[in-house]
Amino acid sequence: MSKKLYKHILAIILIATAFISVFSTYTYAETTVVWPTEPTIEAETGLLIDADTGAVLYEKNADQKVYPASTTKIVTAMVAIENGDLNGTITISSTALDLQEDASTVDSVEGEEMPFMDALYALLLRSGNEVANAFAEEIAGSIDAFAEMMNEYVESLGCTDTHFVNPTGLHDDNHYTTARDMVTITTAAIENEIFAEVWSTAYYEMPATNKSDVRKMYNRHLMLLSSSSYYYSSAVGGKTGHTEEAGYTLVTHAVSGELSLIGAVFNSSQYGVYTDTSALFDYAFGNFEKVSINDVLGTASGSGGLSEIIANLSGDEEVLLTTKEDYAVIPSGYTLSDMETEIKYYSNSTDGSVAEIIYKYGDYTLGTTTVYLAGSTSDSGSSPKVSTESADKSSSKYLFLHIDKLIKGIIIAVLVALSLILLRMLYVKIVRANRKKRRAKRRNDRYNRYVRKQR
Repeated sequence: MSKKLYKHILAIILIATAFISVFSTYTYAETTVVWPTEPTIEAETGLLIDADTGAVLYEKNADQKVYPASTTKIVTAMVAIENGDLNGTITISSTALDLQEDASTVDSVEGEEMPFMDALYALLLRSGNEVANAFAEEIAGSIDAFAEMMNEYVESLGCTDTHFVNPTGLHDDNHYTTARDMVTITTAAIENEIFAEVWSTAYYEMPATNKSDVRKMYNRHLMLLSSSSYYYSSAVGGKTGHTEEAGYTLVTHAVSGELSLIGAVFNSSQYGVYTDTSALFDYAFGNFEKVSINDVLGTASGSGGLSEIIANLSGDEEVLLTTKEDYAVIPSGYTLSDMETEIKYYSNSTDGSVAEIIYKYGDYTLGTTTVYLAGSTSDSGSSPKVSTESADKSSSKYLFLHIDKLIKGIIIAVLVALSLILLRMLYVKIVRANRKKRRAKRRNDRYNRYVRKQR
């Protein structure tokens, strides 16, 4: 191989190396997020979220209508807590005791008077159906009227696919919910201290009443009982449910580290609800972490959509801010900037909000934050602010990022062109060299024939 040919090949190798280096740097900026492998659950429907952020970490047919069975009593308890006399009593009537034969009870008798708080434990720990009916009669005057209060309550939470006809969850074709609605309901319920305390209790000793001795009540939720093989140490509360039509249902709250998870599964098997829920919790605790949105938005040069909002509002001289410390839950090993960003702009808002930044992965919402104009009614003054001066810098950086990508694209194009030119030159040299060899061979052949003839 000639020295010139060697130099050409070496040049092509160097250009190819540079091309690969630039291309790798370019594509690295566009991080591809690999979502953790989701567990397989037995339940027909299910949903798992982080309660603090609303981040959806898993879902399966979450909007499919299902029968809630006794998870209904989450709503029964909340309506009772918000409308009843916590220091009062409820009375078990004959109509409250009018139940189907296999309905769960706490063995109440007609005329029995229960302190309100004791009755809550009987409702949530032992799923006493006669207690649910007694709450309805005490607070609303009838089961039908109480069911209307339940429907009004869930509608106020934004639930659109739920309808109740009784406080027990005993089957009725017109008594239904979805995993998504039930998780929404539970997210609101655990914010109530009384509810959270009662449904997290593993064992409660209910004092004697006018017609009953002391009742010793263990929670039916096996993930809350340390003696159970299904015990889950991070589980802090939950409600079971079962009817023939609904199958087995379970709603559970678990907390570990910075994650506060709510899982709901419907129409599973008796113990499948526990293995399903444990698998969902293990999946989330092992693969996700909570990150601060404000750490990204703390400066105008930060990523995450703020620079784009500033660029769109560049004519406004007021200051932008977020009103509170917001978080998102994302797969471990990534940053918030790796997630998809969606921006919703507001017009003529009454609270000074100008936009909402939504961090997503596919259809899963991982966290949100609202951006306000300073001095608005929602300005708490406790969050990072961005001035118009910073906005110019942010917009410049936003533009620089695009220019940087453009320059890299041009460099790649130039390197490709140079490679093609050198390959062409190399091809021409090889062709010419081969022609010279063929001509030399022909001359040599003619000379040899001439020599032979002279002999």
